[in-house]
Amino acid sequence: MYDIGARRVLVMGTGPMGCVPAELAELAQRSRAGECSTELQRATDLFNPQLKNMLKSLND
Repeated sequence: MYDIGARRVLVMGTGPMGCVPAELAELAQRSRAGECSTELQRATDLFNPQLKNMLKSLND
């Protein structure tokens, strides 16, 4: 990307994926209304620190 002119790139982690409206609606259909998806939240908790480490190494 740098070679084609990019000097700044915005990279975002994921937010609370288990609590997005679409996921809450799906959970409500399975009798878990009001609860966030623990599986998706666990995935987010694993992804974000790894993304942060990768970006740090790229910046170094």
